[in-house]
Amino acid sequence: MKIQQVNIYQLRYPVQLPFANSTTWNRARTAAVVEATTDDGLTGWGEGTEAPSPEAASRLIGRDPF
Repeated sequence: MKIQQVNIYQLRYPVQLPFANSTTWNRARTAAVVEATTDDGLTGWGEGTEAPSPEAASRLIGRDPF
C-alpha cells in the first residue's frame, strides 16, 4: 500500500469576539486539514495549525502510509 494522492485544505473562519495571543489580536481562526489517499482506496485525515508546503506533501507520494 502506497500513498497515491495528498490534498491540503486551509480553513479560515471569523469569530464573533476577537481573541489575543502573545503577539496579536485575532479576528478569525485558521486550521489546515490534510487528506491522504492510498492506491488501495483508503483515506486518512490529519489536522494542524499550519499547512505543509506543497513540496513537503508531494514527498509523501509513493510512501508507505504507516
